[in-house]
Amino acid sequence: MKTTRLSSSRQPKRHTGGRWRTCFIAAPFGVNLNTIKTLLEERGMKPLVSSELKLIGVSLLEHVTRTISQVDLLIAILDPKQFNANVYYELGYAHALGKRLLVLAPPELKSIPADLTGLLYVRADAENREAIGFALDQVLAAPKPPKQKPSQPVEMSQPIGQLAEQLKDKLKSLGSRVDGRDVEKIVLSALRASGISILAGSVKPDIGADIAIWADELRSSVGSPFLIEIKTHLRDRAHIMQVSHQVSTYLEKSNACWALVLYLKGPPIVADLPVFTSHARLSNILLLGVHEFLDRLKTSSSGEIIRDLWNRRVHGSF
Repeated sequence: MKTTRLSSSRQPKRHTGGRWRTCFIAAPFGVNLNTIKTLLEERGMKPLVSSELKLIGVSLLEHVTRTISQVDLLIAILDPKQFNANVYYELGYAHALGKRLLVLAPPELKSIPADLTGLLYVRADAENREAIGFALDQVLAAPKPPKQKPSQPVEMSQPIGQLAEQLKDKLKSLGSRVDGRDVEKIVLSALRASGISILAGSVKPDIGADIAIWADELRSSVGSPFLIEIKTHLRDRAHIMQVSHQVSTYLEKSNACWALVLYLKGPPIVADLPVFTSHARLSNILLLGVHEFLDRLKTSSSGEIIRDLWNRRVHGSF
């Protein structure tokens, strides 16, 4: 087998402490990474890719997370055609660890997901040597992100028990007279009883959505504010898409990263979920029926329900 030795200028250089500086590349399957690898090697960094890791007695997930915890930089390449859960998971894990990050967003990607707009990103495909090289120089020259100081215990929301059943009865008593404002009041009552800080959209119209949530317990998942849009009826798949595109505009014009559409009546949502995971603009929009939301609030907190929806979306289980 023929091997090629790197020239002296491209040999990864040892970092302080005697180890190689390393970069993990989180990328969709099939992306040509040769240009990025070459640029990293020219800057004295060793590129690491999950598909090239040698698994010895551990799972791929364990090996990937362990590797990310030890690298100096992570480069994430977004897929312009569909939501790639692995790339977002690896990027989020590195962000939680305070790693240096660089996001590559291909030009054909229509919009940057709302929760990534605060990160350093460059509009370039994986083979744009000039743009990637410039961005790499910027991120490597930047100061290392400071370690966060230990924070105070986070106040957690709580289940609301039998109050959930009372709110369902109140909703039922309205019958066909129920409108969006009625549903919003009931959802607000449930959220407040659960211990969530709320600002209704009618109080702050520029938010757009009906409800905005601020909660420290959600910062590591959906972030704050978290938007909630109330709908009495989702008619069909086309209406679901229309509403979701509307909510995506609320995300774009606010500082929110994720949103939830709570609907009173509608078709089965499960069959439509692949639509959301395959559209970058819609991948941060969750859906749940109001009745199911109230049922789950009997034994689970509002924060737990939202984090569960987020986890399932991010890890691709729906």
